[in-house]
Amino acid sequence: MEPERLSEPLRLAVTLRYFTGASSYEAIAELCGVPVGNVRSRLSAAKAKLAEELLETAAAAHDDAVARWRNAAQIGEAYLRLERDGDVSAFDGVLVPDVAFVM
Repeated sequence: MEPERLSEPLRLAVTLRYFTGASSYEAIAELCGVPVGNVRSRLSAAKAKLAEELLETAAAAHDDAVARWRNAAQIGEAYLRLERDGDVSAFDGVLVPDVAFVM
């Protein structure tokens, strides 16, 4: 989530709460010059916005995730073959061409 997607009051409350030593609701209220209830509301609104953004991101397609998972599985298989059979050639075509596997 980009910081500018939160309004200035929400961004300030979140920054104070999670990234400074003034993390109590009372301290934030004093620094912002607002009642404690406002701090609670602002933090709640910021969390709701974050949840919304995370859901949108989770729903988006991650094209490379499947490819990365398959590559990780291939590397794991190669390591298992190496441990089981001592077969270094199991890494052929799995690692990038300029990587040399030496024992």
